[in-house]
Amino acid sequence: MKAGDILILVRRREPFTAPMIRELKRAGSPVAGADRMRLMDQLAVQDLVALADDKRDLKLKNALLEQVRLVRFKPGHIEVNPLPVAAPDLLQELMRKLKAWTGRVWIVSTSDQEGAEPLGATRRAQAEREMEQLRAHPAVQEVLQHFPDARIAAVRSTAHAVPGEDAGNEAPPEEDLKDDGTN
Repeated sequence: MKAGDILILVRRREPFTAPMIRELKRAGSPVAGADRMRLMDQLAVQDLVALADDKRDLKLKNALLEQVRLVRFKPGHIEVNPLPVAAPDLLQELMRKLKAWTGRVWIVSTSDQEGAEPLGATRRAQAEREMEQLRAHPAVQEVLQHFPDARIAAVRSTAHAVPGEDAGNEAPPEEDLKDDGTN
């Protein structure tokens, strides 16, 4: 077992989290610390990002990924801490579009609380952790030793792959090839 193999989820941080982290550190276990992310809230924001993507609103999708810190979420109400790069009318635009897309009135409010990291930053940090784990794998290190100029361009999960998602990258069936091996 190694650092990063265990994630502990708790319903409430207090009074349990601080003593648990103290004891884990005292026992010599590597601890990243208490994450500020509320899992269910973060999943809800991912749903909003997916909705903006489905509606092909890339500007709003990017704003949700990169320009706000989620403070609180419940159906019909979102509380965020906009980053300085956020457009001044972002919250009004989000309210208007959510009402149009869901048929429900949404309240989107500003908070002075710091909130969770922007979802885009969280995703990039996760991708970097996965890349580091991959680089540390003995089989990958062996390949990189034989091909020193090789680099890992991306890490993709195949556990939940959607059939046909990478259909454009598949080799054509042999019967579709001409005698010289071309299409």
